[in-house]
Amino acid sequence: MTVDAARIGPSTPGKPPVPRGPRTPKVSGMITRGFALAAAGLLRYPVSGRMSGARRLNIQGLHHVALISSDYEASKRFYTEVLGLSVIAETFRAARDSWKLDLAVPGGGQIELFSFPGAPPRPSRPEAQGLRHLAFVVPDVDAAKAALEAQGVVVEPVRTDALTDRKFTFFQDPDGLPLELNEG
Repeated sequence: MTVDAARIGPSTPGKPPVPRGPRTPKVSGMITRGFALAAAGLLRYPVSGRMSGARRLNIQGLHHVALISSDYEASKRFYTEVLGLSVIAETFRAARDSWKLDLAVPGGGQIELFSFPGAPPRPSRPEAQGLRHLAFVVPDVDAAKAALEAQGVVVEPVRTDALTDRKFTFFQDPDGLPLELNEG
């Protein structure tokens, strides 16, 4: 079966397909969007994800994850009182009519919690492209699950990962973002 790379485009309705350039080949068999973009000369990063030594980024850790909440006060209470994260700073940005809350995650890293008026909801179910979930390391998943449930949080049953043999479970923040507890 021959697939024309010009007809492989984003799966999002209303977006144009990847344009066919003069050197875009016809490809037999299955084709990935990454290949179609590379073939059209529109890919801005290597398909393999590998970089030469001279171009290596030397990433040393994760600095922060940014979340936009639909109810800033409810999310602030959830992340500080239920999860127990410490506030680094809280800022109201009048020009954007937006709050920004910087939270310290034990072991390094931060969560930036934002409020933006009129921000559209992001689907969690069915799973969508983009952020799938945030995972926190805890010493005892069963104890952490019990602590969350004592505060009224609905938590899924504890499971064991078949690949790592570690216990884990999921729950959601006030906006339905899946959060994971992973026994470390």
